[in-house]
Amino acid sequence: MSPAVARAECYTAAEWPAFNVKVMQEFLQDAALQCKNVVGHNHDGDYNGFIQRSSDGVKSNGEVFRTHFKRVYHGAWQDKMDRFATRIENVAQSRSMTSMSYCADSDLLFAEVKRASSANLEAVAIAFNQAHFRDLGELGEVCKAKKPKIQNASTKTHHHKAKKIAAAE
Repeated sequence: MSPAVARAECYTAAEWPAFNVKVMQEFLQDAALQCKNVVGHNHDGDYNGFIQRSSDGVKSNGEVFRTHFKRVYHGAWQDKMDRFATRIENVAQSRSMTSMSYCADSDLLFAEVKRASSANLEAVAIAFNQAHFRDLGELGEVCKAKKPKIQNASTKTHHHKAKKIAAAE
């Protein structure tokens, strides 16, 4: 992958919270589906309550998330976004298949988001993902800030001394 492509696929500071909300929502949705028929660990009500409390935040962050894919992938954005969502689901399902206590552990996940609302959703999602998904980096990262590159101005057309100017890389 070329460096230009790598930079294009990263998330801007504005997109990063939306990415975290999407990842958290997908993991919670998967936990609700995986544990639906496990006695004592059905999270349908918990997931639906989460969505109701944070509906506006989920919608607005979902729009920012879509904007990221449109910015990066243009006409192929929908396919790329669907593949990304599938990738998150695969990671979640892999965890459920390798853990004998997945549904019991998901009780803790839902307990952590009980206070999530549209007002604090992004902060909750970032903290949630940092606490539970240390491998999140494989799904995405924040774009690195560009450092100004110092270069000498051309002196071919002017008789002034060369000046140092800043230019973005």
